[in-house]
Amino acid sequence: MENTSHVFGIYETQEHAGRAVDGFVRNGFDLRSITVLCGDSPTSRDFAADKHTRLPPLALDQHGDDVAPDGSWGLLDPQCGPQAGSIFSALVEMEISSEWAEGAVLEGKVLVSVDCVDPQGVRLGTELLNSTGALEVGFSPTRDAADTPEQVAKASADHIRSNRDAEGQSLWR
Repeated sequence: MENTSHVFGIYETQEHAGRAVDGFVRNGFDLRSITVLCGDSPTSRDFAADKHTRLPPLALDQHGDDVAPDGSWGLLDPQCGPQAGSIFSALVEMEISSEWAEGAVLEGKVLVSVDCVDPQGVRLGTELLNSTGALEVGFSPTRDAADTPEQVAKASADHIRSNRDAEGQSLWR
């Protein structure tokens, strides 16, 4: 997606993520610009069907269901060795730092990512993530056409802010 930035946040539950999606829609964001990643492909597909958001990568078909979310099991092709975890692969395709989000999603938290076409969208998106209770918030810089998803994800790791206190508890409780 050329000339698109992404804002993203980690939410405690699907219910919290759902309220965030509702807030984005109330503020004029297109549902097709919102992706929600849960801990497994079927749950992500169910959320997308319920809220009419875009499906995350690997949730588009049943094939991603055969890969463990963390990549710890399942050899789809014994010649190739272990498969990358479905969450890791989805995060790379979504251009989000896997080091930042993979553990949280595997622990049952929910990632909400929103495409923004201009700096005002990034600013509003970040404000909405913060005001709707995201535990952590980040954004990816506008992508250069030559950048790979991995390069954009690495750059996005520099733009993350935690909404947790020193003990790791949400500041929104």
